[in-house]
Amino acid sequence: MTWPVREAIADSVVRMLQVNMGLRPHERLLVVTDLPRPEDWQTADDSSLEDMLERAVLARLVAEIARSRFPE
Repeated sequence: MTWPVREAIADSVVRMLQVNMGLRPHERLLVVTDLPRPEDWQTADDSSLEDMLERAVLARLVAEIARSRFPE
């Protein structure tokens, strides 16, 4: 697994938000993801759990980057 690193993805996230999503000043962005449920921790294999957690961390980083770069 390669955990996302904020500094490594920040510029790409900003470009994605501006170019691909057309985010403009005074618009809001909602970033959603799913987290492993309690039963997932019991039944899912390690690879599936890692994938879920990596996506959750990535979503969190995207939200944090957007909040800091698009404060309005």
